[in-house]
Amino acid sequence: MSSFITITGSTMATGDDCVSLGEGVSNAWIENIKCGPGHGISIGSLGDGTGTTMVQNVTVSSVVFTEHNMDLGLRHGRLLHLMGFVRDITFQHGTMKNSSGIKISKVTFSDVHGTSSTQVAVKLDCSKSNPCQGIQLTNIKLSYNGKNPELAKSFCRNVKGKNSGFVVPPSCL
Repeated sequence: MSSFITITGSTMATGDDCVSLGEGVSNAWIENIKCGPGHGISIGSLGDGTGTTMVQNVTVSSVVFTEHNMDLGLRHGRLLHLMGFVRDITFQHGTMKNSSGIKISKVTFSDVHGTSSTQVAVKLDCSKSNPCQGIQLTNIKLSYNGKNPELAKSFCRNVKGKNSGFVVPPSCL
C-alpha cells in the first residue's frame, strides 16, 4: 500500500527477493540495482480473495541480475482469486549474468541482454484461465551459457504480445 517509491544505487544479495512489490504499490521507480544471489524483483502474493488489488506504474531500470534461479517480474504468489489489475509495468536496460530464465506477466521488456544458465532464456508462462496480454519484447539479446550459445530458446504459454527491434533468442510471441 505504498506510493511514490524510489529505490536507487543499491546492491542486494539476500537469497530471497531483492525487491518485492505487493498489493497497492503505485508509482515505483527502481534503478541502478545489483541483485543476486536472490529471486530477483517480483510482484507477487497478490489477492487474498477479500478485496480488489492493484499494482501500477512501476519502472525497473538498469538492473544487473546474477546467480542461478533468478526470476524477474510476476514470480509467484496467491493469484488464483485475484480481483483488480496489474498494469503499466516496465523492465528496461537489464543485464542477466547466468540467470535461469525470465518469468513475466503484463510487462514490457526493453534492452535486456546477457547470458542464461538454462537453454530457455526467455520464459513467458501465464495461466490458462487468465492469459497474459499486452506483453512487449523490445531489443532483447540473451544467449545460452552452455556448450552451444546459439541454442538459446524462448518458451511461451498462454501469452499474447508483440516484438519490436531485435529479439534473440527468437520470440515465441
